[in-house]
Amino acid sequence: MEIEGEVKDIFDNPRKNVIVSLKKIALRNYREEEILSKMSKVFNSL
Repeated sequence: MEIEGEVKDIFDNPRKNVIVSLKKIALRNYREEEILSKMSKVFNSL
């Protein structure tokens, strides 16, 4: 799985040189939409 995106601050400005690390999770039981929704919730909480 490949994930592409951009990290932005709370003012919607792109943040450069940010590294995002994801822990291994069991994804085979989820549809792509569910995975993206879960990831969106995580990143929005940062």
